[in-house]
Amino acid sequence: MNNAYFPEDFQDSHTATISTVWHIDIDSAEHHEARRLLKETGLCKHYAAFQSVSAALKHLEHSLVKPDLVFLELFLPYQGGIAFVEAIQARAELLHTKIIILTSWINLNPLLLHQANAYPQVIGFLEKPLNMQNLNNILYPSNEYQSNMTY
Repeated sequence: MNNAYFPEDFQDSHTATISTVWHIDIDSAEHHEARRLLKETGLCKHYAAFQSVSAALKHLEHSLVKPDLVFLELFLPYQGGIAFVEAIQARAELLHTKIIILTSWINLNPLLLHQANAYPQVIGFLEKPLNMQNLNNILYPSNEYQSNMTY
């Protein structure tokens, strides 16, 4: 299995509201689209894409830079997205990390979605593909900055 990690710093993001965004999804086309959207909007300064939960968790152990926001696919081979949510839940230095579940299977397994929603870091669910309207609906409900969204 490919555990690729694709970091990128957005040089033009001096006014970004989020420092570091991680994206965990096996689909490289989703990584490309998210990277494009985040770069265009200037929402974040740093972006990293992982193709597996194990790659993200391994990177987490060795990196000084921790994610502020994670786009997470729940339905991943070998180790599902819930394993990542549980891992960051157990680490005090990551309790600030917010997670947006990003999946094509939003209606497939309501029990799994309910389980994910039980974690306070999970702030919303979006159906793929990621787009600006979906992202704004989660990050800025009613076009107002959500007060508990501090990065």
